Amino acid sequence: MRVLLLLVCALGAGLAPQSAAAEGCDLVVAAFVKASAVPWHATVEAHGSQTLTMEIVTLGAISYSRKNSDDWQTHKVSDAGPERIHRDWAQSNCVPDGSEAFGDDIADIVRRRAMGEVGVSNRFWVSRATGYLLKSELKAGRDVVTTLYDYSDVKAPPGLAPSP
Repeated sequence: MRVLLLLVCALGAGLAPQSAAAEGCDLVVAAFVKASAVPWHATVEAHGSQTLTMEIVTLGAISYSRKNSDDWQTHKVSDAGPERIHRDWAQSNCVPDGSEAFGDDIADIVRRRAMGEVGVSNRFWVSRATGYLLKSELKAGRDVVTTLYDYSDVKAPPGLAPSP
């Protein structure tokens, strides 16, 4: 159950991060704002007290998700725009945490600490080439939730079509 809660928290960080670009968080906030305007696909893996996988496809105001290869669920996306992102990050402090090769790209890594979070570590990998978020990682105790983001050729899952 704890891993599921961490998974939901990690997705929250990915979909609508914690806001007004706070101390040192400009790069990550800009990546979330940029991603909020385009379709994206994420693969989430949680390891620790239990193992979970999740997939998310977001196409504007519609999002699809599935856990552990279960059936896809459809969700309406609301309040995930730039204002919400900035608001969510207002109480955060971020510091550079190096860079690393990420496929053909170089990603700058940013470590985030939100006000009131104890024992929780968040890191974000942002593409130097595109400015998009490529990866996020949430650690809490022995639980680790890793999310990989993709922005190319994103479509609704097979058999599901976005509502008009």
